[in-house]
Amino acid sequence: MNERRLAPRINTATDILVKIQSAPEARELEGRSLPTNSSDISLGGLCMHVVIPLPVGTLLELKISFQDSSERFWLTGNVVWNNPKTRMAGIQFNLADNPHFYAWKQAISRLLPST
Repeated sequence: MNERRLAPRINTATDILVKIQSAPEARELEGRSLPTNSSDISLGGLCMHVVIPLPVGTLLELKISFQDSSERFWLTGNVVWNNPKTRMAGIQFNLADNPHFYAWKQAISRLLPST
């Protein structure tokens, strides 16, 4: 498999509340909120556990909280891949013009190992 990640990954536990904003291939999912978690995040996206398959292209609103911090981040992102067998989905954040981007970047920078 070719590595397509543009940013280093951080293995830290996060709790995520996902709200499905738009799902062109599964309109019945729109408006649903789902709690989930991840331990594979980066500046530009994350890999998360899903209880229902989310079609590629689904637009999500994500409330992300690190389990060892009181900080909360509200980001939007699109499903870029999903694997129903492992119940995992890859999310790419929509960071352009996001007022929370600077705070997110600072949090990720603090979590990256020093080189």
